[in-house]
Amino acid sequence: EFGTRFINKGVIMQVTGGLVACLLVLNIFVQQICCESLNSYLSKVSDFSILVSAINTSGWEPPASNTTVFVPTNTAFNRMIKDLGVSQEDVLADTTNLLEILDNHVISEKVTSKDLVDGEGFTSEAGKSLLVKIENNTTQISTVGSTAYISEADIPVTGSIVHIIDEVLLPFKKPELKPILEVLSERSELTNLVEAISVAGIEFEPNVYTIFAPSNTAFEN
Repeated sequence: EFGTRFINKGVIMQVTGGLVACLLVLNIFVQQICCESLNSYLSKVSDFSILVSAINTSGWEPPASNTTVFVPTNTAFNRMIKDLGVSQEDVLADTTNLLEILDNHVISEKVTSKDLVDGEGFTSEAGKSLLVKIENNTTQISTVGSTAYISEADIPVTGSIVHIIDEVLLPFKKPELKPILEVLSERSELTNLVEAISVAGIEFEPNVYTIFAPSNTAFEN
């Protein structure tokens, strides 16, 4: 008699070949409904638009399967841009660094939130250490140049698990930026401008302003 026999708790059940085929098709269909590709998922969420631009601009290939991807929001990217003292266009144009940054958000194994243990470390696809810290019911991921909190975990996409984070995981240390007044003071041709700023009591927040700096000659004229 045609069929496949299964034993479940000592009970023998006979399932015809046709039913087995139907179950396999149904399983594939359910997987397609539950899990879309990483690119498809990212493109549907407006808060990931900078990440999508970074992927498209750099030509980065999303991981194929059995991986974990940490996904930074637009706020995370904007904070990184401000901290580095560059523009979004600068970040997208530097494809070498961009590819390394994107690779630093991928682990070549599926790691759910339950698998993240305090003090445990992973190695990213960029070859950098990702250290887990769990404190007050929050999970942090630290790497060379930044620390991120996981804001939403365990989002399934095809072949991967996604965790949303609030910082970009930088594979390099952030450069130390000098205060604007200190930079101006280093230029001998800008002494009149420095004096004018000091007398006026103007204070500059980091990474907020673009300054057109008139020279001493300009002040004299």
